[in-house]
Amino acid sequence: MTGFLNDSQTFPSDGAQYPLSGRPTGSSSIVRTAGAFATVNYSFDNRYMVDGSYRVDGSSNFASKQRVSSFWAVGVRWNLMNEKFMNRKLFDNLALKANIGTTGNSNFVLSQILNMYKYLTMYDGITGAELMSLANPDLKWQTTLKRNIGLELGFLQNRINLEFNYYSNTTDNNITRVDILPSTGFSSYTANQGDVSNKGFDFSLSVTPVRTKEWQLNLFVNGQHNRNKLTNLSEALKDYNKQIMEQQTTTDKTKIENVFLFEEGKSLTAIYAVPSAGIDPGTGQEIFITKDGKRTFTWNSADQVVVGDTEPDLRGYFGLNLSYKRWSLNTSFEYSFGGEMYNQTLVDRIENTSMNNSTDRVAYNMDRRALYDRWSEPGQSAKYRGINVSGKTYASSRFVQKNNYLRMNSIRIMYNLNTPDKRLLGMSMIRIALSANDLFYSSTIRQERGLSYPYARTFTLSLQANF
Repeated sequence: MTGFLNDSQTFPSDGAQYPLSGRPTGSSSIVRTAGAFATVNYSFDNRYMVDGSYRVDGSSNFASKQRVSSFWAVGVRWNLMNEKFMNRKLFDNLALKANIGTTGNSNFVLSQILNMYKYLTMYDGITGAELMSLANPDLKWQTTLKRNIGLELGFLQNRINLEFNYYSNTTDNNITRVDILPSTGFSSYTANQGDVSNKGFDFSLSVTPVRTKEWQLNLFVNGQHNRNKLTNLSEALKDYNKQIMEQQTTTDKTKIENVFLFEEGKSLTAIYAVPSAGIDPGTGQEIFITKDGKRTFTWNSADQVVVGDTEPDLRGYFGLNLSYKRWSLNTSFEYSFGGEMYNQTLVDRIENTSMNNSTDRVAYNMDRRALYDRWSEPGQSAKYRGINVSGKTYASSRFVQKNNYLRMNSIRIMYNLNTPDKRLLGMSMIRIALSANDLFYSSTIRQERGLSYPYARTFTLSLQANF
């Protein structure tokens, strides 16, 4: 709509007219779901507990033969703290728990299952229609079998609390978006890619070493370790792998620079690239290693193998909560180590750059390492190939680096101007707070940040009052 008198008028009826060739737009969709469930719970003497559930769900988001699926779960818990032989002066909480069950996922839209069309804007007196997405009528419910055993521990008047869980999850008919060749008219489609296994553990630890009338200090840390593996490859993804490899090997020239492949027994977060032996000191060119172990100066996408994994060995958060009288301080840090990353900055801002404006390189916004670490004369040992070497830099293991990092997510300082038993100007609570986010980021990888999403440090001063 156009012709609004002022900025405060935002309702469509406040406008004077539609713009030239304009028209109203809208959308409508109906999703029907139906289900039934049953649960049972049993507890004996607050020591032994058993829970069970069973449910049947149906969704119109699936094709007619795939709409209904069933799910179940069983969990047990042993409250050791309530046993007579336990030392209740030392322990405040001690329990063992285990559960097993299935969950489902139908997180997609109907156009991914049925061939649906949308009308286009009138052109030369004719209204056209186009396919909304590449439909997959064989799409099934994604079902995950979850298995978990855990421990809960609290002692010293709950000054120390620990929770630890080990899990082993198996996902059948895992739903994912698969990249396909652009010649189909679409860049991807939704498919059941096969079976995926996830195993790992998570923990959380909270320690309160100081707890007095005026002072309280709490330290916390949590973490997670996970490993995933594609245990069974669907026929659709086998065909996808075949098409990708044929597309890359039908001609002498490489058609696709970087690919994502699915292999049984390999991780879904694996990094594929051609193994590299570094820069040749004599010529400044990169030395590649083929699948049969030979050395060559020619990059071939068919030689790509798994050279890393983005999944870290351990990731999580830690921080502290400190209070003194009316003051309080809260901090939160994020950590991750053991994972790897393909450092695209090294490719785009060092090797795929040139001092002159060539057809395959950019001539601006270069990384300073393009001046210091590139090969320049015979016999030199360098990290990056010579600037006089022609051709584009393609994916190789030379750019895969350890991605260990530490980030300060937030810090918050607060001061209460009044106490709970005293009112100030009729207010039961008045508090002033200063907070900051992303104060620092330290990483083993030197790369550009804030390209896909703005990276900014934010500072906030707030005043909160209750009357």
